[in-house]
Amino acid sequence: SHYGRAELQVSDHRPVLAIIEVELQEVDVMAREAMFQEISFSQGPLDATVVVSLILPADEERDIFPKDLAAEILQCFQQCGTVIFIRSCQEKMQVTFQDSKMALSVLALDGMKVKGRGVKIRPKSGDWLRGLQAEVNRNRESF
Repeated sequence: SHYGRAELQVSDHRPVLAIIEVELQEVDVMAREAMFQEISFSQGPLDATVVVSLILPADEERDIFPKDLAAEILQCFQQCGTVIFIRSCQEKMQVTFQDSKMALSVLALDGMKVKGRGVKIRPKSGDWLRGLQAEVNRNRESF
């Protein structure tokens, strides 16, 4: 910034000169949303829980998840992170990890074969990314 004034002898009015430097920042809304999507997706489901099921369960497996398969699946999950809670619910198994990034990394194992059986892995919160966006939007509106 600069401030100056002229020393004039003939008038009691002294002209003033000022140079003001202003910085403006414009937010690219599309770029911000793309970045938000990328960062949000990289965090994983907030509840850190995945649901595991067999792709083609046998009739006797429709009421209970097979224990031998569960043990082997959980052993595979150990490479992705720390399992803190396991819950069997009929033909499905819910597995909660220590944090959401671990749950996200396990989703990459979807479709894997265990003892010749196809395994389906989905986040427990099916549309966790949309839920996160809704929460962020509610917080934005409160400002």
